[in-house]
Amino acid sequence: MKAVTQQRSGCVALFLLAVTPTVIAETGLNTGGPNSTVARGSELIGPLNPYLSFADSPFSPANGGQFDEFYLEDFEDFALDTPGVSGSGMVFTSPTNADSVDADDGIIDGNGSGGVSYRAGPPIPTVAFDFEPIFDGNYPSHVGLVWTDGLPMNITTTFEAFDGNGASLGLIEAMIADGSNTGETADDHFFGAVSTIGISRVTISNNNVDTFSVEMDHLQYGRGLVCLDSLDRDGDGVSDLQDNCIAVSNADQRDTNGDGFGNVCDTDLNNDGVVNFSDLQELKMVFFDAGDLDADFNGDFVVNFLDLIVMKETFFGFVGPSCTN
Repeated sequence: MKAVTQQRSGCVALFLLAVTPTVIAETGLNTGGPNSTVARGSELIGPLNPYLSFADSPFSPANGGQFDEFYLEDFEDFALDTPGVSGSGMVFTSPTNADSVDADDGIIDGNGSGGVSYRAGPPIPTVAFDFEPIFDGNYPSHVGLVWTDGLPMNITTTFEAFDGNGASLGLIEAMIADGSNTGETADDHFFGAVSTIGISRVTISNNNVDTFSVEMDHLQYGRGLVCLDSLDRDGDGVSDLQDNCIAVSNADQRDTNGDGFGNVCDTDLNNDGVVNFSDLQELKMVFFDAGDLDADFNGDFVVNFLDLIVMKETFFGFVGPSCTN
C-alpha cells in the first residue's frame, strides 16, 4: 500500500492507494446509551479520549484506517474548504480561549489556544455539517469530529448522524465538559459514525442554549470498507468485523497462508497484491495435488479445475475484501 498525502494550508486530503480493497475496523464503538437507537449497518463511535492529534483518531492509519479517499479538516487556514461539505458554524481563533486540537499549533502541551477551531452559538450551540455524495456518487461511509469545548461543567453534549434520506442513524449523549474555556485539551473527545449506507449530515451540540457555544475541531470523513460486528453480509455466520472474506461465505475461515484473507477470496498466490499470470503459474505447479494447500481455494483438499474457476473470476483483480488482514 502506498500512502500519498496532499496538503493545502488548513486542510489535509489523505489518499491511501491500496492494492487491495480498503478496510477499517472500528474501535471504541458506542451506541449512545439505553435511550439511543442505531440503524442497522451503522455504528456510532465515542466519546473517545484523549484526542491530542490525528494519530488518536480511530480513522488514522496508525489505528488501521484505510480508505479510498479521506479528508481531514483542521481549519488552520481559517476556512472550511475541504470538498463536499458545508458547515453551520464559523471558524474561531483567540489567544486566550480558542480550543483547537492540541497538536495543531505544532506542540502537544495541554493547550489548544494557539490553533484554530470551529464553533457555533450563542444563542444556538449546535454545529451541523452537511455532506455531498462526492465519493463516486456516494456519501462518506465514515465521519468524525472532535468536541473541544463547552460550558458549564454539567452540560450534555449530543452527537447525531443522518443517512442520505435525512433519517437519524443514532445519537450519543455524554457529559464531558470540564467547566473551563481557556484552551485546555484534556477534555477533547472524538465522536464519529460509520455506515454502509452513507452519512449525509452530522451534528454536535451542547444543551446550554442562549448562554454559551459549542466548539469542535478535526472534521474528518471518507469512504472505505465498513467492518461492523452487527453485519454478516455473506451470511456465513461470522460477523463482518471478524470475517476474513466478507463477500463470499466461508464459515470455516480457512486461511492457509495466514495473511488475513480467507482462501476462498485469496487467489493471489505469490502475494504481490494482484491476481495475474504469475499466480496462474503457481496454481499450475500444484495442479491435482492434494492437501491443505494455499491454491485449494474451495476447501475440498485438492487443487483442480474448480479452483481454476475461482481464480478466473478474480483474474487481474484483488484479493478479499477482508476485515481481518
